[in-house]
Amino acid sequence: MRIRAHAYSHPGRERSRNEDRVYSDEHGRTFVVVDGMGGQAAGEKAADEAMAAIRRRLKEKTGEVERRIREAIWHANEEILRLASTHDEYKGMGCVLTVAVIEDGYLFIGHVGDTRLYEIRDGSILKITHDHSPVGVREDAGEIDELEAMRHPRRNEVYRDVGSAKHDLYDDDFIEFVRRPFYSDAALVLCSDGLSDMITAEEIRTCVQRFADDGRNAACELVNLANEKGGKDNVSVIVVTGEEFASRAGLKPFGKREVRMAGSEQTDAGRPSKTRFLRTAALFLAGMALGMTLLALVLAYWPDRVEPPPTPPAETAETFAIIRVGKGRALDTIQRGLLQAKVGDAIEVDPGVYEGPIELKDGVRVVAREPGTAIIEAEDLPPGQSAAVRGQSLRSASLEGFVVRAKQGRNLAIGIRLLSSRATIADTEVTGTYSIGIWLEGDSQGTLVGNRVHENLGTGLMVEGRSRVTLNRVEKNGVAIVIGPDSGALKISGNVVRGNKSGVIVPSLEWKTKVEAENLLVSNRARVRGPGVQSEPGSRRAVPSNPNR
Repeated sequence: MRIRAHAYSHPGRERSRNEDRVYSDEHGRTFVVVDGMGGQAAGEKAADEAMAAIRRRLKEKTGEVERRIREAIWHANEEILRLASTHDEYKGMGCVLTVAVIEDGYLFIGHVGDTRLYEIRDGSILKITHDHSPVGVREDAGEIDELEAMRHPRRNEVYRDVGSAKHDLYDDDFIEFVRRPFYSDAALVLCSDGLSDMITAEEIRTCVQRFADDGRNAACELVNLANEKGGKDNVSVIVVTGEEFASRAGLKPFGKREVRMAGSEQTDAGRPSKTRFLRTAALFLAGMALGMTLLALVLAYWPDRVEPPPTPPAETAETFAIIRVGKGRALDTIQRGLLQAKVGDAIEVDPGVYEGPIELKDGVRVVAREPGTAIIEAEDLPPGQSAAVRGQSLRSASLEGFVVRAKQGRNLAIGIRLLSSRATIADTEVTGTYSIGIWLEGDSQGTLVGNRVHENLGTGLMVEGRSRVTLNRVEKNGVAIVIGPDSGALKISGNVVRGNKSGVIVPSLEWKTKVEAENLLVSNRARVRGPGVQSEPGSRRAVPSNPNR
């Protein structure tokens, strides 16, 4: 099977340096995108070292493909760690990356972070890799849509990277590995977040299919589109096309069409790219004399053309409001905003301190305009019963980006209490309670993601039902987490449980195995306790390497 591949990398419109690196070898069928982190020289150094280590290992065709890819990324991790530990100017550097190898009709992918790999086939686009970030997890779960994720203030945070910590080859919290067939009528797009933060997956699909007969033009156009929409970060892309991709799109395979880049830094062949971008204007059909017909054809083919969605009739159109709450505004308390809100509305809260308790409302999102700057304070009225944030029998609601705590000098039993509710608590800090930080009670189907629950005298998290608890930091509480007995469908993974007087209390020995395998438990006086579970001190790493690999 023949393939073609083309790559471009550009610093973007707001960056003077490029911390991205791309490698495209269609003959060796190896493709790599690396996005450096650490700022200025450190980010570039991390990307360079990672790319060099990966290329060295993948040139050696020894061992199975999966092990080759894992070892390549592991070597990159080790080298970045070594340099960061011996050079002050490189401390804190790291990178995220995606590696793809096509061999024997299969696509093998090694992935860490928020670079991406898409597959385009049969007129559809599929994101193959997962974003290892709090925002990406929520997008993949369908809690927020693609546009909300692209605009989210924490979209650039990642919880996996290459270079920040020691790892084994098969650590579950390190390399995401994917093996799937590679189809001759498919195209692949590997990219840094400088592309995916600027243009949608559908825009990527449209562009690649428009230039299905020449991946160079597609890669070039994608970078230009990202820059036209702001170019806030370095932008890198590799487009890989199978030999039947163009014919399935109705174009001659591997044909030619000219597109030039504006200020591109790197091409697939390493040559200087063109300095001006000439957009393909239209396809003129011989024999068409009617001006209006010709105009329609031009507009239909023009690359920037996006058909607007049909406007629904006024009597059936739904309208959703963003209700702004803040000191000095007409609505100066969160409660007043909730009273006004209807299903589908969002309440956006300015920085400041707001008095609780807050009763969440079905179908309404409550969002801090700047995460971590809107504070909900409450006290015990009546004692032992009060929660700063409450919700009962909710079908859809969320609280995002807040700090929840006791009033200064007062007591607060519970930070957030949700009973039999489907609600999301995200990017929120809960601290200073004497009983429970966050309590998901009864048949709850809530989501706790990206929260920090710390320094609560009693229990940090008490969870049961069918909820999903992921990517939270549970630190310095009396008890870290209590899992209730009716929690067979509960999912709890990717959490950091650190420095608690007691770790996790589980309902069974089976839960002990699951909690230890899927979470990081560090420096808790007792790691996991419960019926049939032998108590043990907890300072060792909770995610071991796979001894069978």
